[in-house]
Amino acid sequence: MFSMKNLVVAGLALVQGSLASLQIVPAATWTASGTNQHVQAHGGGIIEVDSVYYWIGENKLNGSAFQSVNCYSSTNLVEWTFVGELLSLQSSGDLGPSRIVERPKVIYNDATSKYVMWMHIDSSSYGEAKTGVATGSSVCGKYNYLGSFQPLGFQSRDMGLFKDDDGSAYLLSEDRPNGLRIDRLTDDYTNVTSNIYLWSEHIEAPAVFKKDGVYFMFGSQLTATNDNKYSTATSLSGPWSSWANFAPTGTNTYNSQTTFILGVGSNVMYMGDRWLSTNLMASTYIWLPLTLSGTNASLTKTFQTPQTNEDSWIISTQQSWSTSPAKTTPEAESSSNTLSNGAVTLTCSGCSGSKSVGYLGGSSDGTLKFNGVSSNATTKTTIQVRYENGDSSQRYATVTVNGNSQVLAFIPSTNGNTPFSSTLNVELNAGSSNVITIAGYGSGWACPWLPWTIFGDAPSIGTTDDERCYPIYSIPNTLPRADAKMKPVVSALNAWSCVVISVFAIVILSVLGSLFGSNNHSFTGSEGSPEDGPAVAASIYVAVIVYAGFFVFCGFQAYLHLRDSRGGAISLR
Repeated sequence: MFSMKNLVVAGLALVQGSLASLQIVPAATWTASGTNQHVQAHGGGIIEVDSVYYWIGENKLNGSAFQSVNCYSSTNLVEWTFVGELLSLQSSGDLGPSRIVERPKVIYNDATSKYVMWMHIDSSSYGEAKTGVATGSSVCGKYNYLGSFQPLGFQSRDMGLFKDDDGSAYLLSEDRPNGLRIDRLTDDYTNVTSNIYLWSEHIEAPAVFKKDGVYFMFGSQLTATNDNKYSTATSLSGPWSSWANFAPTGTNTYNSQTTFILGVGSNVMYMGDRWLSTNLMASTYIWLPLTLSGTNASLTKTFQTPQTNEDSWIISTQQSWSTSPAKTTPEAESSSNTLSNGAVTLTCSGCSGSKSVGYLGGSSDGTLKFNGVSSNATTKTTIQVRYENGDSSQRYATVTVNGNSQVLAFIPSTNGNTPFSSTLNVELNAGSSNVITIAGYGSGWACPWLPWTIFGDAPSIGTTDDERCYPIYSIPNTLPRADAKMKPVVSALNAWSCVVISVFAIVILSVLGSLFGSNNHSFTGSEGSPEDGPAVAASIYVAVIVYAGFFVFCGFQAYLHLRDSRGGAISLR
């Protein structure tokens, strides 16, 4: 559905109980502070420094060609802040236009006090198959690019890094003609010295994790979201076990591909990418609890929909991870809510209650207000917003909770009728006086709301299919736009009528001016004479200029209306 109804809201979901509030929601839109965009750290990895997690990955905002290697920071693995670009687009060379830079990974060298980044470097045709190396003095600062090469003279495509307990480091490299390699790095981590092990099987997206003296190698079989595999050994040089599945067979690793394995306290977390090849910036992240016991690895079934594993869960550095508590679901079209300035209830065939609230934002500034949201504690919690976005670009809404506002992003959903999720992390007060208001971003459309899910020390407002979030303004790839806060000052009907009248008047007056200004025509009247023609023509041309001014003004007003109402349905459910 492509219409003015660009974002629809269905409701909220609040988790009951006294568990930790902030939660990881796999496959959702994760809005980063500092950009108000879905996190762009695809194919990446995480390094922990002084109790802060730094997520480093690929920026795919504008397609597959290299744009930057981005770094985000977090203290809880849920709320992410954009810190900066570690490597940026250059005018030429490996980091130039139309180049491929993939799967950046960073490890710290204690001897040199340098952070060392390795990455896959290639041409747009993937004909080079090289690794690139860069170093930096700070984990999330600018890196110095050293160059690219084929390690030990062999191809290298998907790659990873592993630093062992003794400080030795290794390159994990997919060599297409020969198989998967483990190569030892030099003492400064900027080159390779020798091959440690070679699998003849073709495994890409490699990641190694070590637990209790056992090395676990994870990877996929050159087909991204297949049943990814793992192998184990007590030495990196082998022998290694046969490859086996670590996710339930047939789930295609919950439609994801391995990128990194992270230890979080006593927990181990699988990090996978759910690639969307037709729109890479909208690729999402599948982060799930990973159980390692002896030589066995398995993704635990923690969710109600095990084929997708997209429900939320709680990660903790102090204790074991836990599943999401039960949720309840107030609906957006509820009579207790306030719809204003043109926000309306809409029919939603894909929603459980067949209703949603739309026309939020826009020139009329339509809003949806959830009144009396209850929480049994003052807490920071995660709201899961279900939505639909049939556009090809991100859309945005302004969400205000108890007077504090932030922008929430919504990546495109697979189609205009399949709900996705967007996560919102907010502070709630104890009691039932919390107010949550949804509106457009700038003068753009927000969305009819579907359910949210608020987790933590709060009664719940859950995830139903009842409401969706429609119109939200689409700002292609960049925030903010220069005209994002401009609103039309005349109605759409008046603007378009003015445009038509102005064009008609300009054409007629221009013709008349040409006739009266020529030597072959004159204007005569009761008091006129042939000599009056040029003077009349001059007056007509002044009128043409005036109407041209009307045309420019009205045309811009019409543009603002078109901008606010263009394509794509986002439904929040």
